Amino acid sequence: MLEPLRRGWRQLEQTARSLLFWRDVRGNTVIVFGLIAATLAAATGAGVEFSQAHEQTNRLQDAADAAALRGALMAKDETAAKSAADTVFALNLIDSGITPTSKGLSFETSGSHKTAIYAARAQIQTSFLRLMGINTLTVAATSTAEAELRKSEIALVLDSTGSMSRDSRMTNLKAAVDSVLASLLVNGQNVWGAKVGIVPFDTQVNIKGVPASGIAGEFGETPYSYSCTGSGMNADSCTSLGTTRDLMCSGSADVAACKANARLYAYTYNGSYRVFVTSYFAQNNGYCWVNYSYSYCGYTVVSRTDAYSTTNWARTSSSSNSTPWSYAAYYSRPNSSYAQYTGTITATPTSAGGYGSGSTTTIKDNSTITANADLLGVGTDSWNGCVIDRKQPYDVSGQSPIASTPDTLYPAAKCATNNLLPVMGLTTDIAAVRAHAQKLTPAGNTNITIGVQWGMELLSPELPFNTAQSYSDKSNYKYMIVITDGENTQNRWTTSATSINQRTLLACQAAKDLGITVYTIRVMEGNSDMLKACASRPDYFYDVTAASQLTSTLAKVFYSIQSTRLTK
Repeated sequence: MLEPLRRGWRQLEQTARSLLFWRDVRGNTVIVFGLIAATLAAATGAGVEFSQAHEQTNRLQDAADAAALRGALMAKDETAAKSAADTVFALNLIDSGITPTSKGLSFETSGSHKTAIYAARAQIQTSFLRLMGINTLTVAATSTAEAELRKSEIALVLDSTGSMSRDSRMTNLKAAVDSVLASLLVNGQNVWGAKVGIVPFDTQVNIKGVPASGIAGEFGETPYSYSCTGSGMNADSCTSLGTTRDLMCSGSADVAACKANARLYAYTYNGSYRVFVTSYFAQNNGYCWVNYSYSYCGYTVVSRTDAYSTTNWARTSSSSNSTPWSYAAYYSRPNSSYAQYTGTITATPTSAGGYGSGSTTTIKDNSTITANADLLGVGTDSWNGCVIDRKQPYDVSGQSPIASTPDTLYPAAKCATNNLLPVMGLTTDIAAVRAHAQKLTPAGNTNITIGVQWGMELLSPELPFNTAQSYSDKSNYKYMIVITDGENTQNRWTTSATSINQRTLLACQAAKDLGITVYTIRVMEGNSDMLKACASRPDYFYDVTAASQLTSTLAKVFYSIQSTRLTK
């Protein structure tokens, strides 16, 4: 690519050396030195052009790499892939001064592998090399990439603090998130089947809108009181039936239909009260029907099994969490031990105080405190969805809240700002995630630990979200991408960055121990050493020195997640 330039450089160098040793017998040394100076000037200028051409060649190669990766990611639709690859190629050459003379994406298929090839050429105008008759230099770049389809669950843990308002950081973050999520779609379809969720954080996390199954964990008690009409049910077992029914239906597409069509079964064995609930709801209209045992066409059957202690009636385990079946599915009692309850259950919302508050009305003011232990104390009637760190060591744990273990519960708090966007659970609806991310608004201080901890909750198959695959499912890959621009500044107990960093590292290690692959991206500011240690591998840490680099950096992370790799 640069061989003509190298030849020109060697020719100028040889000319200069020969002139240094040339002597005119008549002593005309002024002409000699003039020729030497002109030649050296040309050689120096050519050196500058050589350096510039080398940089532009690297820029062209980087753009071709990005284009090939995008093409491989969208290889199922070659027309869309070619258009997307050209767009990415152009974006990576903005302000480069490079004008391609040719560019394009092609594909090669060998067996089950499909390779994307992006080739580009450009001409660079010369100045000093014109003295040698070289007016332009042609540079070229070729990149090939392959993609491997695999199931993924991705938690985007996004810094939503006040410092993200500087240097267009939040603007670029939202653009970067939108770009990589768009790369998962081909003709509007999530071709990878990826699940994506978002955890915005500052010193808190906002879980407003999380189903009631999660709120029970935050407040340490059932968010409803239940009454049962029918025989054989006392108050405690009534609550158990109602709780399991509501937990099962909370994530359904049609909660009302789910509850209305629910069948409830229970039996007691060795001090354990087991509840099995199943229901169905319609997904579309058409020639579909449901009988006692099976569903067909557009109906979905869900079920859930919970165990309760007959001593204190606390829920002790759940063996099935709102399992959906899109085709023929189970819709009867699981075995003869279970007896069906045929009465009516009425649920009434309660107004219980936040965990640790001892009151339904007291609201502490975050703006007047120095240590966040005082954030506790807000009632459900005025709670806007914000929670703070759980008690240690659960503040760095992915363990789900358990009603019988108070330290695992999420303390409700007054929101430190009015800007913190609520968490969005894992979903395959990429369009909805893209729309949600655009609502991010920066404000508040930084507590990376709580973001990482809730990233684990998103990826957990247990409550409060319970939409993720089991950790034992080796065909499914779990990822957490932490993007932050700040030092840790405040958590529930302290404003010491050193102390909070230690909690963050423990949370990151807990995520990695669960099999979650952690990527970290530092945006211009923050503790590089801590974030690098947080990542699953040193090369999974990215240091962004300008907010404008976020799109290309996050794209690299997604290429890695999708197992999209450069092969040449």
